This record gives sequence, structure tokens and C-alpha cells, in this order.
Amino acid sequence: MMVIALAVAPGTACRSEAPTKQSAADQGEPRADQPSPGSATTAPVARVNEAANLADYYERATRQFALADFLKPSGEDVPDRIVTMSPLIVREVAEPYADLHFGMSIEAALGLEKNDEPDKPVIYYHEDAATIAGVERQRLAFMWLFDKRRVDNARLLRLQGFRMTLDEKGFAIFWEVLDLSPPRMIYVAQSVEDAAKSEFGPPEAPRRFSVELPFSEASQMIVPRILSDGPQPMGPFVYIDGHTHEVTTLLCRCMPSQVADFRHNQYFDLRPLPAEGADHISLSDFQDLLRRTDDRPLDEVIRIPSAFSAVP
Repeated sequence: MMVIALAVAPGTACRSEAPTKQSAADQGEPRADQPSPGSATTAPVARVNEAANLADYYERATRQFALADFLKPSGEDVPDRIVTMSPLIVREVAEPYADLHFGMSIEAALGLEKNDEPDKPVIYYHEDAATIAGVERQRLAFMWLFDKRRVDNARLLRLQGFRMTLDEKGFAIFWEVLDLSPPRMIYVAQSVEDAAKSEFGPPEAPRRFSVELPFSEASQMIVPRILSDGPQPMGPFVYIDGHTHEVTTLLCRCMPSQVADFRHNQYFDLRPLPAEGADHISLSDFQDLLRRTDDRPLDEVIRIPSAFSAVP
């Protein structure tokens, strides 16, 4: 059985706002809010090791990109609800990785690609359910591969993605960045944060949000920012750093853009994640990525308010 060998490196108004004119982002097109030229930075951020490093992650979530590529789903042969919830990728353009092969298919990674469009990006999706704070909730994950760099003609691949936990109406309330190295990044809906603040009070310094546990109880977990509640269920913008390839932030489509300009506008294919062992391909790497966040469930690493819980 073949194994994918991965070398993993360590508008429409939000519900809380008044309606505004439909923006390009709501139509699946990139927006550019023209931040000042000096607002774009490219310095990589070190992994969190102590409480003082938290500020770096909070600040990274608001970083502006000067130039980026925009990727959106083609929607071919995929259920509408999957297309609606799929990400809009904003990948920073930065040398020497400006033309890195993002969204490689499993077949291409194994040298088995027979597609007429081998360079068309592919993003895989996976649906499941989990009991969180006593409530069974549906989850939807999106994952992708990219060719980070080559060493002696051998590919060094990276696998990453994110997973949404949905409420009973299909709105995402938690977004977890999927990565095999710490820290664990969890984005939270504004409605959940508001309920947490009302129930638990303000966060304990150096945390910034009420859903976050004290640093001493969950040092490798960070809520980088709170996402506005969208007017309807929809996937987020995912911003990816052009140097470190880290996910710098997620944004609701109703939130202001953090990129000055776009270079390319490209479609990606959506494919269901194949079952384990399908077509003689081992998917252990994908499964490891999903299992990593299940080792400690959400209700063990953040404070979930009673309004979103069945646990007394």
C-alpha cells in the first residue's frame, strides 16, 4: 500500500451589522481595501512557547498582505452546501515561493496524475460529527497539499487545512486550523464569544477573549481572533503567509479585506476525501491531521458557554 510521505514544518453585512451593498467577496471575487503600503509585513512568527508570545499571534491575525493570489471553488459535481461552505483562499505572493504548487492532488503527489489539468488546485473535504459539551454537532473539514520545496528532486510536501463545527442551523461557530505542529488555532464566532463574556467574564491576562482558558491550562491553544457572524452559512477567507506557508488568519466573508491587491484569480476543484485505502492509497497523513484536534476535544481547550452546551 502506497503512503503519502509528508515532511511537515514545525458587502453582505454580518448579522450584527446593518446591511450594506453586496461586495465582490460575497460574489466569490476578491476584494482589496487598499491598506497603506507600509502595512504589509513578511516576518515569520515563532511558535508559541510562553505567554508573551501570544501577542505575536493576535497581531499576525490582523496582518495585511500587499499582493496575493485568490482561489475559489469551481463548484463542479459538488453539492451546493459544500461549495457554499468551502474556503476562499488568499495566498500571499512572496519570493521564492510565489509559484509554489498549491493544492496538489493525492494522485499528483504519488506521481499518478492523469488529469488533463494536472496543475489545477484540488481541495479535499470531509464530513463527520462529534459530541462537544454534550451536544452532537456536524463538522466539515477542508484540507490541501502543497509542494513546499524540493530537495534533490524529491518533493517536500505540506498538508494543512481547517475544520468547522456547525450549529443546528448550519452556521459555523468554531473553526480549527489543522496542522500537525503546535499551537492549536481555534477561531470562534462572535455570538459564542459574547455568550462566554456574559457567563465567564473577561479573559485572564494575557488572553484576549473570554472563550480562552487561562494560559496555564491550555498553553498550546490560541484563539487568534473572533469572527463576525455571517448573514447565512458560508465558508471563510483563509489567509496563507507567502514565506512560512502558515495560516495567518481566517475571516468571515462579511469582514474587511486584509489584502491590497491580487495577482491571479484561480478556481480549485473540490473532492471528497477518499476512504482509507481507496485506490491503494494510504490516507494516514490526512487522518493524523484530523485526529490531532480530536486528542483534546474543543470543550477541553476552550470555555464553551452554556447557551452552546448541554452540559450543566
